[in-house]
Amino acid sequence: MVDERSLTLFVEKLKEPPADRAWYELRREAERIALVPGFDRLITLDANAIKELPHQIDVAQRVLRDMGGRAILADEVGLGKTIEASIIYKELAIRGLARRALILTPASLVGQWQG
Repeated sequence: MVDERSLTLFVEKLKEPPADRAWYELRREAERIALVPGFDRLITLDANAIKELPHQIDVAQRVLRDMGGRAILADEVGLGKTIEASIIYKELAIRGLARRALILTPASLVGQWQG
């Protein structure tokens, strides 16, 4: 947990010119993240070859907005957990917010996630 004073000092430090390479890189990364658009519009939907259902899009947006992209998808069989997880990962990857993901799946679905 970050206290208010530490957060204030951190923000003030970011406003200063970078004193060394590490601060420069941190500032650059903060600026990059600030430019990433919100998750109100999912930018990967237009590129998907499949037709997502409204509830799958809603789940993906909720995970991305409210859960920081981390969730256990445990719906009933056939509701599209694989599609939901794919949307979530693609959104994070295309925005440069994730380079890898941990996908836990039954052996019968491993082939869908390879590659």
